[in-house]
Amino acid sequence: MDGVKPGKLGALVCGAAMVAAASWPAAAQTKWNLPAAYPADNPHSENLLAFAKDVEQATGGKLQITVHPAASLFKAPEIKRAVQTGWEIPMESALAVERENQQLLFQSEDAKEGLAAYVDKRPAEFKAK
Repeated sequence: MDGVKPGKLGALVCGAAMVAAASWPAAAQTKWNLPAAYPADNPHSENLLAFAKDVEQATGGKLQITVHPAASLFKAPEIKRAVQTGWEIPMESALAVERENQQLLFQSEDAKEGLAAYVDKRPAEFKAK
């Protein structure tokens, strides 16, 4: 992912997972909202915007994440609660969304490359496709 600074990817992936949990119904529509407490020109928000762009490119536009900086979606103290309430959906619904998203991931070129590299016992050469 070109736009994300090294060392930030793990935190961004974790953040994306939390956003996914907060946005399960939106995930089926492939449009997620990502609340950010900081202004758009803050490094945290800049990394979130880069991550959203990378996700859109990696999924061919099938998943679009809209970053809402400066606490425009939720006030800063409310963001944690908004994420936590995302976990309050029925397990059947959460599993259905997970299956749909995994199916999309396993259809990617990178998934095929990862499996081939594992079988061939060589390092994978991922292309974010």
